[in-house]
Order: sequence, then C-alpha cells, then structure tokens
Amino acid sequence: MRFELLRQFGWFVSESSEHTAEYTPYFLRRDDQIEAYHVPVDEYIRRSEANMREYADTRRALLAGEALVLHPTVEYGAGIIHAMVTNEPALIYGNVRNTRLIDNLPEDCCVEVPVVVDCNGLRPCHVGKLPPELAAHCAPHVFVQELVVRAALDGDRARVYRAALLDRLAPSVLSISEVRAMVDELIAAHGAALPFA
Repeated sequence: MRFELLRQFGWFVSESSEHTAEYTPYFLRRDDQIEAYHVPVDEYIRRSEANMREYADTRRALLAGEALVLHPTVEYGAGIIHAMVTNEPALIYGNVRNTRLIDNLPEDCCVEVPVVVDCNGLRPCHVGKLPPELAAHCAPHVFVQELVVRAALDGDRARVYRAALLDRLAPSVLSISEVRAMVDELIAAHGAALPFA
C-alpha cells in the first residue's frame, strides 16, 4: 500500500501499509481491494489480544515474585531516557505541536518530525514545507482530529458526527446514516470514558 501511494504521489506518505489502509479511501472499499493489497484487516485486534496476554503473564509473574527477563523494544522511551541521562544525542521521530516546524500545515496541530534528544531535553527540528501533495494528504486528517478534540473538550456529540463524516475512509464505504450509526455504537461502547455518552 505504501508503494502504491509512492507510485501515485511520488513520496512515501505513511510509516506503515497497515496505517495507510486505515487513513486513506483507497484500499478498504471492497473485498477485492483488501485481497489484492493483502490488507491485514484484523491485525490490530490480534496485536491487542497478544498485548493483553503479555500483560496478564507479566502481572502474574510479578505477583508471584518471579524474575523478569527485560530486553529493549522498538519503542522510544528507554532511548529518550538514555540520551537525556548520558547526554549521548539520539535522533527520534516524534509527535509534537506544530510550532512552525512544518510550514504548510496548521499551527498547533500534531506533526511527526525529527527530534534531537540529549541532556537538554527534546528539540523538534524544523522541516519546512512539505511537497504540496503530502501537505494535501495530511491536511484532511488534521481538521478531522481538531473536530474530535473540540468535541471532547466541549462535550459536543454533533462534532463527532461531523468529524466522522469528514473522515477520508468511513464515508467511502458507509452512507451518512451508517456513519452516524457507527458513531453512536462507538460512543456507547466507550461509555463513561467519553464526555458525551
């Protein structure tokens, strides 16, 4: 999927094919597309189930006083702490507030940019302007996310419907009434975790 978008737009636009399928209207519309692009539709569920099993096993071992074998993961946390404590600089790619780091995306939205880490903390790097096709790819997501944040802060369920209707994927496979019904189901499933349940 990433390579398909590379062929179409001339740039990589996502960190993984799985996320690309979730965030774009091109790969999940029909079963033949899912099959042709080998979209791992249930991968997140399988990963979540594996994480829950690992959590249960780790918790059981801790409560039993068993020794745990620790090993580094691909996550950034340990590397960030190591760079800050040892002052050995590290370069990560982190999600930060857009403070003119990417010139052609809205100020204050969340952007992923190179970040230098050392004893002085985390310093996001200025990227400049994205190529227009990449900025155009990112911008719809930014505004959908802003609507969701405003919905949560204001307890405004109507903004959740609007965000879902402006999402690039849901309306490509669902009608307006189906999108609204999906939102209702998701809000009900999350219960008191949301301010507009």
